[in-house]
Amino acid sequence: MKTAETIQELFTAIEDDLLDQVVRMTEEFPAPPSILNRILELTNDPTTQVEQVAEVLATEPAVAAKVLKQSNSAFYGRSRRISSIHDAVVMLGFHTIRSLVVATAAHSLYFRCQEASELRHKMWEHSLATAIACRLLAQTLKNVNPEVAYIAGLLHDAGKLVLLERWPEHFIRVVERQKDDSIASLKLELEQFGFTHALVGAVLIDRWLFPQPLVAAVALHHEVDHLHELPGMVHYANRYVSSLGYNLHTYSRDSWQSISEEPLIQRDHFETVLSEQKALFESA
Repeated sequence: MKTAETIQELFTAIEDDLLDQVVRMTEEFPAPPSILNRILELTNDPTTQVEQVAEVLATEPAVAAKVLKQSNSAFYGRSRRISSIHDAVVMLGFHTIRSLVVATAAHSLYFRCQEASELRHKMWEHSLATAIACRLLAQTLKNVNPEVAYIAGLLHDAGKLVLLERWPEHFIRVVERQKDDSIASLKLELEQFGFTHALVGAVLIDRWLFPQPLVAAVALHHEVDHLHELPGMVHYANRYVSSLGYNLHTYSRDSWQSISEEPLIQRDHFETVLSEQKALFESA
């Protein structure tokens, strides 16, 4: 799949006034913390030094504390305790540090206000579960960097958060009406808003200057089911965690197993990692 061309074609195919409406809506959504943009710039630059990343992290004590706490978790399988941000960057690498900062920023956006707190909690839990499933899937398939897959899973439903904040009553109405499959949910979104959360999320992630493969994963995670492509991995992970009840609606077990004959994620391991990650964020 030629990702950049696919995304450009997707945006070009949308009527200008509709695309303008979506763009304006995402511009009204809170920008991510400035540290996120800086970390993305640094970790995408091959000339960046460890000290530069550590210095930026040190300017945000809350983010630094979260990075240290997560870097010492079993999720990253470290055998010795990491006690400094510099050591965390050295031991975990730029990709992992980037995913930790993205997760911290995403968590702050989900819980920046108390409106519809229960719904926000379920949306966050689904996004975190999908991120973990994507990471485990990437480790098995070895075709995508696990931390890139983690970020794709974490951000795939960002458009739902925008819809919730822009039109809370309408979005909640869609959630209450949706059936037990994604197609019905997407149709309800089209009827209510004129576009889907996938498009809104893709525009948002594109505006935040994330790489085009991540924009594609957000835009196409309900359309592509080929596991050798990042959108397809998110598609599989989304169905997998939904079949376990980690979503606003559920998929049947057959619906995600049909993507692959063999289960690609060990459930016990997934549940253990998810439980640990949820606890890390809840105690922050």
